[in-house]
Amino acid sequence: MGDSSSMDAAPLVPPSTKATNLFMNTVVNPDGTVTRPEVPLLPPSPAGTKVASRDVPLDAALGTYLRLFLPATTNNSDDESSKLPMILYFHGGGFVLFSPATVFYHGFCESMAASVPCIVASLDSGGNMAFFAGLRTSSSNNDDGDVLRGLLLHQPYLGGEARTASEAASADDAMLPLEASDKLWRLALPPGADRDHPFCNPAKSLPHDAVAGMPRCLVTGNAEDPLIDRQREFVAWLRDRGVHVVDKTDFTGYHAVELFVPEKAQELFDAVREFVFADDHRA
Repeated sequence: MGDSSSMDAAPLVPPSTKATNLFMNTVVNPDGTVTRPEVPLLPPSPAGTKVASRDVPLDAALGTYLRLFLPATTNNSDDESSKLPMILYFHGGGFVLFSPATVFYHGFCESMAASVPCIVASLDSGGNMAFFAGLRTSSSNNDDGDVLRGLLLHQPYLGGEARTASEAASADDAMLPLEASDKLWRLALPPGADRDHPFCNPAKSLPHDAVAGMPRCLVTGNAEDPLIDRQREFVAWLRDRGVHVVDKTDFTGYHAVELFVPEKAQELFDAVREFVFADDHRA
């Protein structure tokens, strides 16, 4: 679980305020277009570095791609026991901001690849999408056997029409203020949908058997994150439906703290490593 020693440490200070928050500075124009704040991007890292990376097209027509991160420990042996697991990483950003090349997500994936260790395939976006990707995979027939061995649902972005206590208290949150969160959901959900749509509130809107066959899940969350109550409810919802869940929703810190505080990132990587290599699973 979370590092209890950090309870006595000085409070972690977010890198932004509500006024400078990138989500708050995302502007929806009268014509429906969206003006996003500029965030530095990084190119792939060359071979020979601690973690090399390269971009691989997914759909040339749509301009989509993923960024692969390969740690220097990658073993080219054909021996199954020597192969690294692959983590398909959906970065955060409320479905509206950032990309695999965004400076802090590039750095985070490099660190994760080296620390776990694992191969990381980074694409757009979010723990919520990781859940729905797992949902579709678990419900489909696969003649090749198991492909998806586990879901790492890190701070999944969930919501609902009725406010949780942590959401209601987040009006002035530095990292995910309530006003910004509502705006992101309006941009991301289908036209006419409210926050009880299954994409936003699966615990309320999906049928009881929707997660049948879901692989084991690691769910992580931070105590000062406005999303934390919703994430803990999600853990209970999954468990009530028979899903094997490793609950790590007691980490300390604000939303996305692991992108800015290396010690918090390492705490997360330790949990990921334990989950991925538990009983020699490959996630």
